[in-house]
Amino acid sequence: MARLTAELLRQLTERQSPVAITIYMPVHTVHTPPAMHEDQIRFKNLLGQVRETIAGSPDIKSTDAQSVYIRLEQLLDNLVFWEGQRLGLAVFADTMAVTTVELPIDCDSYAAVDESFHFAPVIGLLNELVTYRVLVVSEKEPLLFEGDSYGLRLTKLALPASGHSGSLQIRGKRQLSHLAPHRADAQPEYFGGAFPVINSDERLNFFRSIDRAVQAAGQPPIPLLLAGTETDIADFRAVTTYANILRASLPNVITEAGVLKLVNQSAATVRREVRLPAVRSLENRYEQLLGNGSGLASHDPDVLRQAAAEGRIETLLLKMIQLTANTIRPEPADVPKLVFGPAELMPFTNSLATHVRRTGGTTVLTRLAPEADPHEAPLATAIFRY
Repeated sequence: MARLTAELLRQLTERQSPVAITIYMPVHTVHTPPAMHEDQIRFKNLLGQVRETIAGSPDIKSTDAQSVYIRLEQLLDNLVFWEGQRLGLAVFADTMAVTTVELPIDCDSYAAVDESFHFAPVIGLLNELVTYRVLVVSEKEPLLFEGDSYGLRLTKLALPASGHSGSLQIRGKRQLSHLAPHRADAQPEYFGGAFPVINSDERLNFFRSIDRAVQAAGQPPIPLLLAGTETDIADFRAVTTYANILRASLPNVITEAGVLKLVNQSAATVRREVRLPAVRSLENRYEQLLGNGSGLASHDPDVLRQAAAEGRIETLLLKMIQLTANTIRPEPADVPKLVFGPAELMPFTNSLATHVRRTGGTTVLTRLAPEADPHEAPLATAIFRY
């Protein structure tokens, strides 16, 4: 099971085969026997669609199709494989191999048989894979996570361990009756069961040291989502010089378990603050160019086909994302889902995205209105270089 990367996409595009089968499908994230069985049934039904398509195509040799079927049927019966699924699954199968790709997004069911794989959705999804960090701001145990659309992991970066480390001289027995020596810049500090009191300057200086450690971990500064108590988050914002802190935060989340529990919320926050403004900017630019008669934008299929062949497409916009609670899992709120346009347009759309990628352009997945029918909206629009 592979995750989506530019290198994986490059390897798949280099494969040559007389038949290419593409399958997208949603999967359950709770792998109970009923849920897994439902996923297997859905996959089996999609294989049935593929079989019917191949049977009706005189250009596909039965021997080529049979070699692919054998591999796909082995996948169907692999219980270990179905236990490891989450959100969305893409399968790219030809006479050479079957490649399964874990998608970081929910999706509708889709199956196609063509001369090449239908890569348009995953080409667009590459632009959705935003890398970010989550920083738990705490005097006691600050934590730093690295994340992307697939999840979060605790980093090995050595952050300052405590707001008191290096500032306390513990002398004698640690009992409540023992008073630490007075310092000119601090209140008295008690040791033992009570938590030591440090002044606000020490606290803010400690937060500054966290800020320096995080900034030294890499450049350019990737989006940073703050977690912690509301007071700690506010004080850290007051002293940080980090250039890319998100406006939203995870208040009252102070432990590793608490952060990991909110991994989906973290990813959604990053999409909302990082990806959506960028996509909206492209959509606005498209509308302006289309409206001013410059000829630098179009949704006409013939114009798009010619521009792709000439390498003129700078940005291809595909309406293939929809916010919806209509998934195979009960969702408390709308989530982004990959949707597909009319089947007869998908080969053309795939060809466009492939050409755009080869000529250095960008394919971006844009959103349909929640109530829109993906079969009625214009699937592909584009901004041209010249």
